Amino acid sequence: LALARTHLADSPSLLVQATAALDEAAIRGTQGDAPKALMLSLAGKELAERSGWHRGMVVGTLNCAHFYVALGEADKASAYVKEALRLGGRSRNYDSALTGTRLQLAMALGQVEEVAAILAEASTTEFSSLDSWYEVSVLEALVRARLKERRWTEAIKNADEAISAE
Repeated sequence: LALARTHLADSPSLLVQATAALDEAAIRGTQGDAPKALMLSLAGKELAERSGWHRGMVVGTLNCAHFYVALGEADKASAYVKEALRLGGRSRNYDSALTGTRLQLAMALGQVEEVAAILAEASTTEFSSLDSWYEVSVLEALVRARLKERRWTEAIKNADEAISAE
C-alpha cells in the first residue's frame, strides 16, 4: 500500500485516489485498526465527493458510520447513517452494510425496539450472495444482537454462517 500511495501522490485522478483510500480503509478495518480505517474512509469520501463518484460517496459514508460506531461515537455514526440514507444505494451490499451499521448503532444506543425491528427485517434477508466482507460484517452484528437478546439458537446459526462465508 505504501508503494501505491507513492504513485498516487502524483495522480491527477481523484477517483483513483478515492478508490485507493476506501480499499485501504477496508483492509485497516478488517485488521481491527478502526481509527486509521475511519481516517481513510473520511479521506476517500471527500475525494469521491470532489470527483463526483456517487458509489464512492456512499461507500465512504457507510464506512464512516460503521467505524464511528466501532469507536463509540454514536452521534457521529447517526449523522452518517442519515447521510447514507439520503445518498441511497442500489445494491444488496449497500442494503446489508446499512442494516448491519444500523443494528450496531441501535445496540450501542440501547434502542431495544429498533434492534428488534432490524432483526425482524434481517431475518428475511439472504446474506450468502453478498461480498464476503459485507456478509461477515452483518452476520457478526446479528450474532451480537441475538446473544444480547438471549436468542442462542439463532446466534449459533448466524455464527455458523459467518464462519462458512467465502
